[in-house]
Amino acid sequence: MGMPIDKKRVVTVISPDGNGKTSIVKRLLGVKEDIPVEPEEEKRGYTLSSKTFVSEDKESEFAVIDTPGSLNYINDVINTIMVSNGAVYVLDATTGATDQGSRLWRRIKDYNVPTIIFVNMMDSDDADYDNSLESLRNVFKVSPLPIAIPVGKGTEFTGVINLITQKLYTYKDDSGKAKEEAIPEQYKELFDRYREKMVEAVVETDEKLMEKYFEGGEISDSELRSVLGRSVKNRSAFPVFVGSSQKNIGIDLLKNAFFYYYPAHNEFNAISFEDGETADTNPNAPFAGYVFKTKIDNYTGKTNYIKVVSGSINKSSKLTVANINSSLKISKIYKPLAGGLKAVEEASSGDIIVLDKCEELKTGHSVVDSSISKKILKSAPEPKRVLNYAVDVTDKKLEEKVAIALKKIIDEDPSIGYTRIPETKELVISGLGQLQMDVVKEMLKEKYKLDVIFRPPRIQYRETITKSVQVQGRHKKQSGGHGQFADTWIKAEPLSRNSGFEFVDAIVGGVIPRNFIPSVEKGIKKSMEKGTVAGYPVIDFKVTLYDGSHHSVDSSDMAFQIAGSIAYKKAMEEAGPILLEPIMNIRVSVPEEFVGSITNDLSGRRGRITGMDSNDEGSMVKAQVPLSELSSYAPELHSMTKGLGVFEMEFATYEELPSQFVNKIVDDTKKWRESEESAH
Repeated sequence: MGMPIDKKRVVTVISPDGNGKTSIVKRLLGVKEDIPVEPEEEKRGYTLSSKTFVSEDKESEFAVIDTPGSLNYINDVINTIMVSNGAVYVLDATTGATDQGSRLWRRIKDYNVPTIIFVNMMDSDDADYDNSLESLRNVFKVSPLPIAIPVGKGTEFTGVINLITQKLYTYKDDSGKAKEEAIPEQYKELFDRYREKMVEAVVETDEKLMEKYFEGGEISDSELRSVLGRSVKNRSAFPVFVGSSQKNIGIDLLKNAFFYYYPAHNEFNAISFEDGETADTNPNAPFAGYVFKTKIDNYTGKTNYIKVVSGSINKSSKLTVANINSSLKISKIYKPLAGGLKAVEEASSGDIIVLDKCEELKTGHSVVDSSISKKILKSAPEPKRVLNYAVDVTDKKLEEKVAIALKKIIDEDPSIGYTRIPETKELVISGLGQLQMDVVKEMLKEKYKLDVIFRPPRIQYRETITKSVQVQGRHKKQSGGHGQFADTWIKAEPLSRNSGFEFVDAIVGGVIPRNFIPSVEKGIKKSMEKGTVAGYPVIDFKVTLYDGSHHSVDSSDMAFQIAGSIAYKKAMEEAGPILLEPIMNIRVSVPEEFVGSITNDLSGRRGRITGMDSNDEGSMVKAQVPLSELSSYAPELHSMTKGLGVFEMEFATYEELPSQFVNKIVDDTKKWRESEESAH
């Protein structure tokens, strides 16, 4: 039998880079060896991909997940939050809560995950516990509830006072083993001040306990923990623990808190089915598991990390990947321990497991019992990608290998996207930021041995007309036997932006037979794919076919297609053709202090400011900006705002390209098309 559901917890450790997440995870697991890292992580010195480990003993087990601190990998963080019973937010005692950290905090809030705050690095000379608490109030807009307070700081930081147990815990070395003792007299005043506030904050959420407290009754540790646990579950309380991951101080109290304050899986589950039904966390229910992480290794292949949301699983379970309606056979089930994968016979609700050799699985998939094969668990929302690069290969023969490698990378990180653009014949990759794109390029080179060049994608310009014209398109050819004849008269006139193409049949009297009118339209539409300015598709104009003639023998479908094409080309020459560029709606969210520099910068990119709003980030600047001016906006915004700015954009419309840019675009387009033709 596995561990009872109430003795299992899954905990995600979250913070910006540099706050000590990974060292805390190491201390929680009680291992001396460093947590394995990818080459890209070793090079940069921080986590780029979540890592999950299970720690088990005879009485309980918990899974702890180390997460990336960069917002470039927020999708990975969200997936880990979704499978967790609780989150630990790690605060640097020297800096307190930061604007960058507040974005991570809001993601925890989005999924209502119970959260404990751990103030780390109290062994630093610049550590300030009270300032850290105040910063949580000011930046995160929450009321922190200290449960553990530090004794000293810097080199004099040697212990922690637990306000619940009313004991002092001191640490002589980095073994993490504390000596419990009564609170010395010198710390009594400090203890009393924090203890009174803590008890009052806890009891006021429970009527019976509050009555007992004000009547002078003794409040037991178990009563405080029980009531506090309920408050943590509904996110009305945020317990604060304190310590040093470097010296292994206070980590043991944090670990104990997992089982005191985080709800068990049958009490809290952030994942439901897409149809709105709540997942049944009973181990006897039909199996449902959520793939929250996929890893691919060149030697060991693909492994998928799964949270067992409901039911139980063993090697003979009949399973379906609900997202793709495909049956799934498994040969082994593993638990991811710190020392490696451990084979197990079965797993049940609340467990974290690993399945290997399941090539069809990837992050976001639902693995369910075949009896509920249509039931799909809600996955993380589709990310809004903001940075795009075209991927060029040094050898065209390697294009297919690059595509295969990118698919594997995206299986591991679905916040990355890629697509082939038929119009420009480019493979375009997209993501959430420059760091993520740099790592992808390094992975292609180091892991998959593929040299590639990342560059801004070509802009997909359009063409249109600016005035109305009437022209004739006449096709006549005689070459022995039946000839070819078709005569058309059309009126071409411009339409408003985003109107598309409109074809009007105004033929009367049968001057063109009904069966040939679609041929004229077909000929025009085919010719529209290439304009006369720079060869881009033509949009937003109306063609009225109003006159013409035919020959009873020589007229045909093809003849009228050609006549329609001739008429279109004449119209384009005479109707004032222009180049159009894509314009994007962009929303930039920044702290208030950066609003001025953002609006000035957007105006310098030929943008129009369309509005301003306030939001969780501070202020949102809305604008319309040409796409050609935004190719490197993600890293530039990061630089302008010290990493605190974020933005979203989507296509808005096409507008006329200013005349001073036309010749360059025409020349550049001609050059790349000639290079494409020579390459093939």
